[in-house]
Amino acid sequence: MKKVLIVIIATVLSFSYSYSQNEIGIKLGLSSYDLPGKMYTDSKNLKITIKDASYGFQFGAFARIGLFGFYIQPELDFNSNTVHYKLEKLNQFDTLNSIRTSTYRNIDIPILFMISPSIFRLYAGPVGHYLINGVSDFTERDKVKEILSNLKYGYQIGIGASIKNITLDIRYEGSISRSIKTFEIDGKEFNLDDSKSRYIFSIWYGFK
Repeated sequence: MKKVLIVIIATVLSFSYSYSQNEIGIKLGLSSYDLPGKMYTDSKNLKITIKDASYGFQFGAFARIGLFGFYIQPELDFNSNTVHYKLEKLNQFDTLNSIRTSTYRNIDIPILFMISPSIFRLYAGPVGHYLINGVSDFTERDKVKEILSNLKYGYQIGIGASIKNITLDIRYEGSISRSIKTFEIDGKEFNLDDSKSRYIFSIWYGFK
């Protein structure tokens, strides 16, 4: 599935470059996550809470294809972000607290519709997230295992400004449908509402 998506985007990038009114380019970005702080729990013995999320980084390529006064902008972005969890082990004598970290790496594929009045650019469209891998420092003693979902969907809206070949923009990204993250705790599965949102700050360079 991942290879098919990459081939489709690469074909679009090549197609767009063959027409003078279109362009392709590269981008760098920084994202800030807003995560729900709901809790997983295993009876009264174990609690897991989302503590915070680090800034995410992304880089990738884009194409702008002009059609009847507006543009279609497909992108192929590599995205990495880190989430910190607070792990509380409870017993009748004490509570043991520790922090666990998970890092997720995705291929993000936005397909945006754009209009460009003057130097400004307005964007809106769907985005797909394909999970490449996830790395966690939960240990066997924690008796906690993340069950990761490979494909998720959302939407992006944003505004940008261009000066010559350089574009700066800010976007808001939300979830189209409810997203569920699953933890396996001591052999039992527990679900968490993982419908996160984020702001993305990007700089682009286009080749016309």
